[in-house]
Parts: sequence; C-alpha cells; structure tokens
Amino acid sequence: MRRTTTLTAAGLLGLALLAPTTAAQAVGETCRGEAATLVGTGPSLTGTEGRDVIVTGRAGVVDALGGDDLVCVTEVAGSNVLVVDAGAGDDVVDTSAVIGGNYVTATLGPGADTFVGGAAGDTVYAGARTDPQADTERDVIDTGEGSDSAITGSAGAVDHDVVRLGGGEDRLSLRTSDVAPDAVLDGGADVDTFLLVAGDGDLAVDMTLGTFASAQGTASFTSFEVADLTVGAGRVTYRGTPVNDSVTVHPTGAAPVLDIATAAGQDEIVVEPASIAAGSRFDGGIGRNLLVAANRAGSMAIDLEQGTFAVDGRPSTVTGIQDATLMAPEVSMVGDSRGNHLFFSGCAGTLVGNAGRDQLANVYDGRFESYVYDCRARVHADGGPAADFLRGGQAGDRLRGGTGNDTIDGRGGDDRIRGDAGRDALDGGEGRDDIRGGTEGDRLRGRDAADILLGGRGRDTAQGSSGRDRCVAERESSCER
Repeated sequence: MRRTTTLTAAGLLGLALLAPTTAAQAVGETCRGEAATLVGTGPSLTGTEGRDVIVTGRAGVVDALGGDDLVCVTEVAGSNVLVVDAGAGDDVVDTSAVIGGNYVTATLGPGADTFVGGAAGDTVYAGARTDPQADTERDVIDTGEGSDSAITGSAGAVDHDVVRLGGGEDRLSLRTSDVAPDAVLDGGADVDTFLLVAGDGDLAVDMTLGTFASAQGTASFTSFEVADLTVGAGRVTYRGTPVNDSVTVHPTGAAPVLDIATAAGQDEIVVEPASIAAGSRFDGGIGRNLLVAANRAGSMAIDLEQGTFAVDGRPSTVTGIQDATLMAPEVSMVGDSRGNHLFFSGCAGTLVGNAGRDQLANVYDGRFESYVYDCRARVHADGGPAADFLRGGQAGDRLRGGTGNDTIDGRGGDDRIRGDAGRDALDGGEGRDDIRGGTEGDRLRGRDAADILLGGRGRDTAQGSSGRDRCVAERESSCER
C-alpha cells in the first residue's frame, strides 16, 4: 500500500512486527461504535491473540485468533463469498451490513459468542467447524433475513444456545438431543428446516407442539416446517401438523423402529437409508402423500392396496400414502384405486397401477444424486384401468397399459409393449421392440433397430423410424416390411 509519509527503516520494521501485513488501522473506521484496530486491506486478514476490533474491509478471509474480538463484516469487491473464524474468546460477529446475494461463513469457536446477521446468506457454526464440533458455551445467534444455516450443539454436552433464524428459508442443525431449558431454537418466518442428530435411544418429535423428547428430557422449538432426523437404535416417533409436512429420517447403525404419522396436508416422508426394523409404521393421513425410501442393496416391496411395505422382507405398514419412490436393486410396487405415482430406481422393478390414472416409471435418482446401480434397469409394468403413463428402463421391458388412453415409453432395450383397449401412444425407444395396440386408434413408434408395430383394430398410425421394421396399421411410415 503506497504511503505519502516518509518512514524510517526502523519505523517500517516496527510496523511489520506489530501488525499483520494484510491489515492496517484506518481513520474513521468503526465497528458497532468502536474504533477499528484492524481493517482488511488485502484478500485475507489475521488478528492477534488479544482483543481486536476488526472491520473486514477488502479481506474475504478473516482469522481473528484469540481474545474477545469484535468483527464487522463488509462486502468485498469482486467476491460474494466471505469467511470469518472468530477464534477462542467471547466474540461478536456482525454481518448486518452485507447485502443479499453475498454469502458469509462464520465459525464462532470456543467461548460465549454473539452473531448478528442481515440480508446475506449466513452459515454460522456455534462451536468448532470441524469434528468433533465442540460447542459447550452459551452462544446467541440471530441471522436476520436471508436463507441462513446455523450449526449448534455437540454430542456429550448440554446445548444452551439461543438461535433465531429470522426470515428466509433457513436450516438449523442441532448436533445433540440434550438441550437446556434456557436454549432457544426459532426458525422464524418462511419454510425452515430443523435437522436433529439424536444418536441412539428413543426419540419423539411433535411438530404441532414444537417439542422433541429423548432420554435427556424434552426440549422445545418454534417455527420449523421441515424435519430431518439422524437417529440410531430405538423407537422414533414423529407427529405432523394439519398442514404440509416433510420429514426425513436417516438411520445410522442399528435399524430403528419408525412410527411416522403426518396428519393432514400434502406430506412427504423420506427414509434414507431405509435400514428400518420390522413393525415400523407410516401414516400419511388425509391428503396426497409421498413415501421415499432408498437402499444400495437388497429389495423393497410396497402394496398400497394391502397397506404393506417391506424392506428385505421385514414388514411394516403404510396408510394414507398415494405416491411412492423406492430405490433398491429389486423393487415391487402395487397401487390402489387412486391415481398413484409409483417410481423406482434400481435393477428390476415390477409395477402395478390398478385403478386410477397412474404413473409407473423407472427414474434417475434426482433427489439424493448418489444411488447408482451397476445394471440396466428392467421394468415389468401394468397400468390397469384408466389412462396411465408407463416408462421403462434400459433393458428389455414388459409394459402393458390396460384399459384407458395410455402413454408408454419403452426407452432402451428390446421391449414388449401392449396398449390394450383405449387410444394409446406407444413408443418403443431404442432396441428391437414388439409394439402392439388394441381395439381403438393407436399411435405406434419404433425408433431405432428392427421393430414390430401392429396396430390392431381401430385406425392406427405406425412409424418405424430407422431399422428394418414390420408394420400393420392404416397409416404407415418408415416401414420396410
């Protein structure tokens, strides 16, 4: 940094020894009414082991070190990502001057700390950022507006932190179920997510009452609409609200018994991984509700008509569920009289829609983006009555629409597709497909390879596309036989 005042060599050496090279005092710079002792002049700033009053200035990375520090975060030209490590001590970090569109990660570290946020997207670690993430002192965190995240509590310690997340779609991660009565866990306005790492033992979460109970006692929370629970062995009970609920359960270690009831609303129940014990129960209540379960090995079977759900043969019960997405190498899914959306990701899927306008499909894991199976998916699907949508996999599928105006997409593999009654749209996709319509006017398409397209009764249209295709229909195109 160019200076207009002449400095002696001894003076320069003294300054170098007394202050970090990326910070300087600046006349007029203040932080919460106190004169700044350090102001960022470069990309990073390092404090002292004593008390610092820091204005981050141009610094995008700040390490305050020890002492009871006061840190005011400002915007940095050319970057919208800011990182602050407050270090040990009873620190105050203030990001209220940072406007929306910027992102601040603050690690408060050991000590009784205070965080004040604003419109920026804040991620706040009440204790250490790295495992074991010790957090034993009482911190006060108010993230303000913006979509923020707070990580509080640590295993083996009682959590006394006060966390208020304000407006925006926020996330609170609580690393213990041992919470003191003086703690505050408040999601604020908008749709907020409560993530609880509970460990082994029984756990009961009631979203209407805003409580969770464990062997350590009962704790309260407010203004959270989404629950994400990491649990161990024991019985896990969840009770939802009269409005839309979303609950995700992540079992670790031994398989827990789950008792999930979401009441009314359009609800979503997710179990990942689905290592659950026999005797678990899933009740979606009133409304259109979705069950999602995923495992990397084994089998899953759900029958909505019979109200059963089995993981590797271990039986559970399901009620009030209309839609399901299952991920496992082997999957069986049966719908009921309502229009069901039954999707699977895996190697072999048997899907039966029964009555109603159903969607039966092999899908990519677009939710977790981590469940990939070393196989080409093969689908056997029967839509049943009503107008259904069927989607095959990359291997040879067997797809039957049943009665109704069905849409069937075979995708890859040598598929056998039957439209049955109704005005159907049948597309074999890649591979040597055998496609047959039914009693009404159908549209058949073969795409690649040599296909068989037989329209049946009614005024049908057959399009063979590439390959030497055999067609029988009132309207034919690209048919060589």
